[in-house]
Amino acid sequence: ASVELDTVHRFSDPEYAALTLRLRNPRDRDEALSVAGELLRRGHVQRVASTDEAREAMVAAYFDWHARGKRVALVSGSNGEADAINDAIQQRRVDEGELDPTTLALGMGEQCILVGDTVQTRRNDPRTGVENRAQWMVRNISDGSIDLASVSDSGEIRRVSRDYALDHLQLAYASTVHGIQGETTDAAVVGPDVDAAGLYVGLTRGRHQNIAVTIART
Repeated sequence: ASVELDTVHRFSDPEYAALTLRLRNPRDRDEALSVAGELLRRGHVQRVASTDEAREAMVAAYFDWHARGKRVALVSGSNGEADAINDAIQQRRVDEGELDPTTLALGMGEQCILVGDTVQTRRNDPRTGVENRAQWMVRNISDGSIDLASVSDSGEIRRVSRDYALDHLQLAYASTVHGIQGETTDAAVVGPDVDAAGLYVGLTRGRHQNIAVTIART
């Protein structure tokens, strides 16, 4: 069977919904340039001068939406860049007193996981009911386990072992395109070095705002 997408319901703006369909499958280069120009005119492009500025823009976007009590998807072009953004956000939350660094667990790559962090489980575990790439907020860390609450339903609680966390739990303030597929958030910011398919996925996560960060002199 073949399924063809012809309607988008995620967005509050029907004009943007129509634009994303053109973004998904431009007829040729001229159409692609037309879509890019319209994204720019509608305020969906943020231009920066360097990779460091792009990272700073994405970190700033997280805190802007976080202050409003809203979720933002930060989409990176590589796991390394996602890790750098995750570490920067976590450290700033520690510095501002939102997170307590004295109680922690170790995640993948010995990444520090704190109570209040946004994390992602990276392997299905039917015993605990967690799924690969599901996103959670850390509610509690004890000697042998970690309690997680779903970011989309705080009443959905799971408990994983510290051993599971060490091998299959990671920070998820930012993620690659693969990690964000299927998510719907209030806003989305897509960083540089994301390919065309990833740009479409990233720019169709946010209900109210979707921004592409690009490194360019003009």
